[in-house]
Amino acid sequence: SPKASEATIGGICGNNLRWTFADGILTISGKGQMHDYTDALSPWAALTITTVRVKEGVTSISARAFSHNRLVRHVLLPSTLKSIDADAFARTRRLPDIYVTRENTRFTSFACVLFHRDERSPVINPVGKQRISYPFPAALRQITSCILFFALYIQTTP
Repeated sequence: SPKASEATIGGICGNNLRWTFADGILTISGKGQMHDYTDALSPWAALTITTVRVKEGVTSISARAFSHNRLVRHVLLPSTLKSIDADAFARTRRLPDIYVTRENTRFTSFACVLFHRDERSPVINPVGKQRISYPFPAALRQITSCILFFALYIQTTP
């Protein structure tokens, strides 16, 4: 019989999406949009997730999808992702490092932070990034009100 750390659990998280979890890694796969978790807990809310791997075919990540998973450290996003709610990682203790495949036409990662592809505005709140300065891409033109809500040090560099 498999050890507890080797056991895989999972379920449904969209009309055509499934999730699996094993050894700290949550994998979301299938085709289409994630269910909305604005008013309900995601099915993985009680799990100790360190890495989120979103596979090709997934097109959205909903609000508060990972708001109860406070230890997420790494997020891997596919080329098919078209939308991610700014509150997807609300309440995380430390914003995870986010990596986006180069083929994604809507998003990019800069210094492991999620930006719109044109790099003109960040998508996810960088609260808790353990840095004294926060690197912004040269093309940055807009910062929304919640993006730097608890940031203590904001510094521009030439």
